[in-house]
Order: sequence, then structure tokens, then C-alpha cells
Amino acid sequence: MKYSITAFLLVFAMHFATAQETWTLEKCIEYALEHNLTVKQTELNLRTAEQNELQSKGNRLPSLNASGGYIFNTGRSIDPFTNQFTTSTIQSGNFGISSSMTLFNGLQNYHSVQRSHLEAMAAKFDLDAVKNDISINVALGYLNILLASEALKNAEEQLSLSTDQVKRIQALVDAGSLPSGDLYDINAQLAVDEQNLVNAENQLDLANLNMGILLELDDPAAFKASKVDFKMPDGKLLRMDPENIFQAAVNNQPSLQAASIRILSSEKSLSIAKGGLSPRLTVNLSANSGFSDGRQEVTQNQLIGFDTIFTAQGDYITSPIFQPTFRTTPYGDQLTDNLSRTASINLTIPIFNGWANKTNINRAEIGVLSARYSYEQTENNLRQSIYQAHTDAKAALKRYNASLRAVDARREAFDYAVIRFDQGIINSFDYNNAKTGLIQAESDLLQAKYDYIFKLRVLEFYYNSSLNY
Repeated sequence: MKYSITAFLLVFAMHFATAQETWTLEKCIEYALEHNLTVKQTELNLRTAEQNELQSKGNRLPSLNASGGYIFNTGRSIDPFTNQFTTSTIQSGNFGISSSMTLFNGLQNYHSVQRSHLEAMAAKFDLDAVKNDISINVALGYLNILLASEALKNAEEQLSLSTDQVKRIQALVDAGSLPSGDLYDINAQLAVDEQNLVNAENQLDLANLNMGILLELDDPAAFKASKVDFKMPDGKLLRMDPENIFQAAVNNQPSLQAASIRILSSEKSLSIAKGGLSPRLTVNLSANSGFSDGRQEVTQNQLIGFDTIFTAQGDYITSPIFQPTFRTTPYGDQLTDNLSRTASINLTIPIFNGWANKTNINRAEIGVLSARYSYEQTENNLRQSIYQAHTDAKAALKRYNASLRAVDARREAFDYAVIRFDQGIINSFDYNNAKTGLIQAESDLLQAKYDYIFKLRVLEFYYNSSLNY
């Protein structure tokens, strides 16, 4: 198949545009929540819990079942509907309908419905917790990309600065104002800056690749983040008592809410187990009928003659002789004649069943304790995480402020070193030391900036269960 040049260029342009598509943080989070396999698996768990809830509600309704069978007998057998022995081939059928309903079983069905509803709620909170974890991981990966992107920008600026400096030193060396050794030192620094640029590019590519892998893209290497400049967030949460943040988190963190609901669910399981000690009352209704081709009925009696019968007293009696004609009783008539109905009420009182009810109750009581311990452990972990996040965010802010002061000081020192180096007061070694100090200070500032942004956002997430970037 042949394509025109215009069509080819159009397809290529569309492919190139797709390949260069950039991703915002919001788009990354939305995509991850939609495609992440852990999220999908947790969604299936929620759907299963919802089906269990539906089934528990259905268990309170009467059951209704129909049955039927067709029998083909040869040889000697008993006709199930005439109750006569026969050696002929018999075809018969039976049909029935039955219904059963539990009237009382120690409220087990009632508690089962409540337990399944609670389990569905807990599964919903589990899904929310997984989504929160995915969102935080995506946000962290995205911030790593922005950090690498700014580091690359700084590396490019440092390389440009070194390139300009090489040109100035070359002119001074050519003019005889500086020795050739200074040019060698500056060229060495230029080589270092070029290496730093390559490393920064590699770090950015790796950060983008890691995000593509986290998002489970078909082509992870094609991921490119949008260029965003995050403003420094307001640190008002750092002035709050971490205990107040914890109290707010108790009401909005899905992991803790799920643990709380599972305590209630375990208590319902205990009620169900105790219900096994109660009598069970059920009602049953059924209707059955059937047919057999062995059942015959007389259609007519034809008089074919008379017979004389002698009595013991010597008298004789003339008796008519009839020849009956038979046919199989119609199926409709048989179904009506054979119809039977049954109604029963059954009461079962548990007396002894191998300690099954006792062990069920004991296991349920253990389950309640386990659920409570699990809640306490989750609560303790949450409190520790919040206090740790609060301390980490405060430390990150202090590090960021210190890094700002360090950058200002290093930049002033470097600017002064440039002037002195151009005047020949200091050598290239001192100049390179001043530049290296500035590069390290700027690198520390970038790391401190994004470390503070992330840790403060995590703290805000605990406070209001949302990520605001």
C-alpha cells in the first residue's frame, strides 16, 4: 500500500506529538489510580464484598426450587404410580416444586447482613487507602523529576559560566596577562562541568523512567513531566501541635476508619456465633406429581357373549362377557390425580454437636480482640507517622532556610572571586574552589526545597486527607 508524502508527514507529526506529550502531576495521579494493578485488585475486593452483602440479604428470603425427572424402566419393576409389578417397558416422570424459609435462627441472618455491610464499608476504605498511597508515591516521583530538572538547569548554567570564563582566560593568556596554567585549570573545570551536565541529564532521564514504570506505561521511557515551578508552601501546620493533627487524621484517614469498622464486623461475627446456640425454626412447603405410561384406563366395555356359571346348589347363572378397551391415562389427568402437597414446620434445638458452637464463639471472641489490637496498632502507627512527619518537616524547613543563607553567602563569595581572578589577585585553584562551593550550595538548596515541599505536603495529607500541589 502506498502513502502520499503529505499523509506520511502527518502521521509522523502525530506520532512525534504523542511521543513528546508531557504529564502534569494531576494527570499522573489520575492515570495511576485508573491503571494501577494494586488499585484494580483492591477494587475487585470491594466488588466481592458488595456481592457478599447482596448474598447475605438474599439469605433472609424464602428459597424456591423446581425439580423433575424422567424414568425409563425395562424388565420386572414396580410402576411408581400404579404400585404394580410389571415386566413391560415403563416410561414415567415426576415433577415437584418446593420452598423453604428460616423463621428464626438466633438472628444469625440479621447479624450476617450487618456484618457483610460493614465489610463492604471497610473494603471501600481499603480502596481509598491504596489510592492515597499510590498518590503519595506518584507525587514523590514527580517531585524527584522536578528536582532533577532544576539540577540540570543549574548544571547548564554552570557550564555556560565556565565556557564564558574559558573565553576570558584565553584572551588574557593570549595577551600575556595570565600564565597558561590558569587556562589549563579552567579547562579542567569546564570538563568537570560538562560531566556534571551529563550526570544531571542522566538523573533526569532516570527520574522520568522511574515515573513511567510507576505508572505502568507501555513505553516508560517516553514519559516526560510538565515543567512546573512549585512555590514554597505555607508552613502554618508546623505551628500546630502534632496531637491536633493526629486527632484530625483519626476522622479522615481511611486505613484507621477501615480498622475501626472491622472491630464492629468482628463483633457481628461474635453475635452470629452465639446465635448458633439458639433453636432453629424453619417452614417447608412442597407440591409433587407425576405420570406413568403403565397406568391404563377403560375406554369402553364391548359385550361379546354370555357365560353360564353353575352354583353349588346346582343352579346356573347366565353372566355377560365383556371385552374392555384400554388406553394410557392422559398425562394431564395423571398429574392432577397424583398431585400431593406438603407443609411442615421444623424446630431444631442444638444440644450437643462436638463443641462446634463453643469453639465458634471462642474463635469469634479472639477475632474481636484481634480487630481491636489491629486498630490500636494502626492508630499508634498513625500517631508515630504524624509526629515523625511534623518533626521532619520542621527540620526540612530549617535546612531550607540555612541553605538559602548558604547560597547567598556562596554567591557573594563567588562573585568576589570572579573579580579578584580577573584582576589576577587569586589563582584558578581559588576560583574553582569558590565555584565548587556555590555549586554544592545550590544543589543542597534544591534538595532542601523539594524535601521540605514533600514532607509538608505529607503532613497536610494527614491533616485533611488530600494532596494539594
